[in-house]
Amino acid sequence: MLGAFNKIVNKSRPAVAKQLGFPKYLKQFVDFSQQDSHQLLNVDRGTVVPFLQFLRNSDRPAWQRLQAVEALQYFSETILQQKMS
Repeated sequence: MLGAFNKIVNKSRPAVAKQLGFPKYLKQFVDFSQQDSHQLLNVDRGTVVPFLQFLRNSDRPAWQRLQAVEALQYFSETILQQKMS
């Protein structure tokens, strides 16, 4: 799942992907939420909020937490919406 997402992001928005660190934040999210990166990821309030709290409690600055949210949002809008259609 993450591999497909990384290909889509790098083709469509390579500068944005690199700038926002999409692969890094998604990998951290998958590791934190203990999900299988080869399966459809569960990106909802129940998984995202604890991840963001973890980042906050790890003293990550707000701009990095925002990038994590944007990465998860873009993932949700590109991959998960395509899978739902």
